[in-house]
Amino acid sequence: MMATHAENHGGGFHTEPAIEEMCGYMKLGKFTIASHMSDLTEEILSYHRDEDYKIVRQRDDLISAARYAFMMRRKGKPLSQCEGYGRTPGVGDYPVALRNHEPQLAAGIEFDVFTGQ
Repeated sequence: MMATHAENHGGGFHTEPAIEEMCGYMKLGKFTIASHMSDLTEEILSYHRDEDYKIVRQRDDLISAARYAFMMRRKGKPLSQCEGYGRTPGVGDYPVALRNHEPQLAAGIEFDVFTGQ
């Protein structure tokens, strides 16, 4: 988890500036969506505004997640600076931090999960 929340380029966390910035990046081809993300594409196509020109926030979960990720891109680090996060052991070219894979139990505790005693 990050120590700070997602913010827009000039500060703040309002929806409008982030959506406008995302839209601009999409039009320039700098922010694309993979073809298998059909649910996100469907949400984007159904995204609209009401008579008062306010965004209708219904069924926008994936757009909101993409918006937060887009806003946090300024806090990103190159993968070479990450220490084993988000990597499957033994997969890929990146080193994985050595971990003790033995199950660990609390010392002196006996608890039956079925009876609660």
